Amino acid sequence: MKAKLALFSIFMFSFIPINTSPSFAAATIYESMSGTAGTNFGTGSGDSVGFTGNWSMVNAYKMPRMSGVAAIYSSTYNTSLKFPTSSRFTVPSNNTAASTAANVWNVYYSARQMTSGVNFDTNGTFYFSFLDYAVDSGGWGSAMVGLLNGLPSTENDATKNSIDVGRTYSGAPTIQLTSANQAAWNVTPYTATGTANTSVDPSGKSWFVLAKFTTAASGNDTIQVKFFASTDTVPQSDSSISWDVSYSTPITGTYNYLAVQNEYNGVIDELRGDATYAAVAGISVAPSISAPSVSGTPNKGIASSVTVTVGAAGYMRFYVDGKRVPACLNRPTTGSSPNFTVTCNWKPPVKGTHRMYATFTSTDASYTNATTPVANIQVVPRTNTR
Repeated sequence: MKAKLALFSIFMFSFIPINTSPSFAAATIYESMSGTAGTNFGTGSGDSVGFTGNWSMVNAYKMPRMSGVAAIYSSTYNTSLKFPTSSRFTVPSNNTAASTAANVWNVYYSARQMTSGVNFDTNGTFYFSFLDYAVDSGGWGSAMVGLLNGLPSTENDATKNSIDVGRTYSGAPTIQLTSANQAAWNVTPYTATGTANTSVDPSGKSWFVLAKFTTAASGNDTIQVKFFASTDTVPQSDSSISWDVSYSTPITGTYNYLAVQNEYNGVIDELRGDATYAAVAGISVAPSISAPSVSGTPNKGIASSVTVTVGAAGYMRFYVDGKRVPACLNRPTTGSSPNFTVTCNWKPPVKGTHRMYATFTSTDASYTNATTPVANIQVVPRTNTR
């Protein structure tokens, strides 16, 4: 059976997300490329997750034959690195990125082992994203992210494979399947390319690259890549994305390494991977939310406890028959993620069937505001006298 390339299966990771603040959903793989500018890649950023061990140089070459070197940390293009305004991600202060030495035409190529290997023989969907900036004064640099099924023992070792996504000197969004011991641009035409564009976004900032992998236990797997400018709006769902480049092929095997590959002022930063689109896109999602639930049978004129469960922190305003409940205009959540609760003490003024719902205002930027489903509540006459 023909051996096929494999990508990393982010949806299998079970790490505790520690890399982000509460302002957005955390990814299960994260690497911020933090290190001392001008030095070779080393231990990885202190807040990275989803990796084991250190970064190491990948034995590789470029055409014409020239040995590769380890990627380095650089702060040269920090002012050019920017997320789209609709994404909640921000570039860390005192940032460094994966880069080349300035104006050097060697391939700068380093990889780090992921905590869990990837089995591409299952049905699933996962995503990763990164910032991509590649420009020089006379042409375009290259900045790619690669997924490797092992590290070549020498630059002549072609037994390991990679799949690279990003932008090479083609000037277009690119998917390249090749051996791991060579630069992505050694073999052209590339496996798949989109429409040629500029190496920096129209505002002069970096591109925000989002890749989606749809895996299949049998048949073709699909790779899709989208470049967002810093002025673009990242959509709430990937279903509305018009992908810049796509490629389908059967993919199997196990890939254990994530790599960055740059040449001549190519820059990669802020790598994220996760099974969910929201975690790598930095957009807010709607929380889970229940309809109001009344404890016991509500009686006219007697206070009843009404509860709503919600998957985010915030506060609620309750309504009955379209009118606000005076005692429940700003009720805070209690508890912890993912099971927050809100309680309203409601004294029904009249008997009969009433429609109750609540509006939720989130205080966690990871989540949007929401409205509960409507609950039809039957109020009965009180059984005691005043």
